[in-house]
Formats: sequence, C-alpha cells, structure tokens
Amino acid sequence: MANDSTESIGKRVELEKTRLDLKNSEVCSALDIHLSTYRNYETGKRDMPISLLVKLWEMGFDVMYILTGNTLRELQAQQISTDASSNVSSDLNQRLIPSINSDSSNFLLDKMIHVEDAFQIAGAKGGEDYTYKDLVQIALVTADKPNTI
Repeated sequence: MANDSTESIGKRVELEKTRLDLKNSEVCSALDIHLSTYRNYETGKRDMPISLLVKLWEMGFDVMYILTGNTLRELQAQQISTDASSNVSSDLNQRLIPSINSDSSNFLLDKMIHVEDAFQIAGAKGGEDYTYKDLVQIALVTADKPNTI
C-alpha cells in the first residue's frame, strides 16, 4: 500500500530518471528487475531496497535527493544556515565515527567519514538510522568516484 513517503520517493526516482534522460527499459536493465516492479517503485506501491538505491547511485542518480527531496548541497546550506543562526557550535547528532580533521592516508575511513557527514546533515542518527555496515557499503561503492559524497 502506498503512502506519501513512498509516493514522494517514487516520484523523485522518476524525476531523476528524466533528468538523466534514461528510459524505463534502461533503468530496469541496469537494476535487473522487471518493468512492472520498477513502475511499482515509481508509483510508490513498493519500497525500493537499499541494494537498488546503490545501483541507482552508480548510474548517476542523486540518491540524497531521492531519499530526502534535497540535494546534498541544499542540506549543507541548511545546516550552515542553522548553525549560523543558532550561534552555537553544533554537535550535529549521534555519530558512529568521530569527525576528525586530519591528513589521513586511510582512504576508506575518509570516505566513511564523508558518508556519515552526509547522513548527519540529513538529520540521521548513528546506530538508529544507519550502521557501520551502511557506512562501509556506501564508502566502498563511492570509493572509485572521487567527486562523490
């Protein structure tokens, strides 16, 4: 049964497909799903699993936009605006990885920190809304994409 959230997510998937100038058949082929299944995602009749969101990310879909309705840049701008107006140093939310400013040579850890920063900006809480496994999976997927997250 569709709800407002899944319908909104489905609509944003459709908008991203249009932005990327892709056809349903191309998306279905890349996701390895039937057209009827994909239509159910776009109309909000079914929730899309994270594994398919990762595949959409790999195709160039803005998954942050799909999930939140805001691009990462918009979320960062909102956070900066909130921090400036509150005039308080922000301890964003509960984190799983401490935020560090270093010249770390550990590329995967750096990616995980950036992924967690994106989750934090979106208002997610470590341990409640995402796990270490989520951070590792997304960091590995984006590791070969230097300008992501």
